Amino acid sequence: NTLISILIILIFSMTIASLSILIGSLIEKEDLVIGLSILAANIFAALGGCWWPIEVVPKAFRLLGHLSPAYWAMDGFHKTIFFQKNFGSILINLLILLFYTVLFTVLSIRFFKIRK
Repeated sequence: NTLISILIILIFSMTIASLSILIGSLIEKEDLVIGLSILAANIFAALGGCWWPIEVVPKAFRLLGHLSPAYWAMDGFHKTIFFQKNFGSILINLLILLFYTVLFTVLSIRFFKIRK
């Protein structure tokens, strides 16, 4: 379970790093990048079940939470840590996080500009 948790952490970190590069590629003002990044992190955390169990929120918010990369990471942690599930049970979580990583990376490449 430790190795699976480390894998979730690594892939989730790649996802968030690619999102950060995308935000930096879209916005020029540093203070706005910082503010938007903090706002996005808090929204993703709330929707993803990082602040409270996702099971206690209304169904609409649970469904909306599926849009958050944090949801897929937290769901993977719950499966492996609390329910002792194996790698196969979190494969979909990892694939969705990798999809977000690729999506954010492709968009970053599209919008990235070298500024002097």
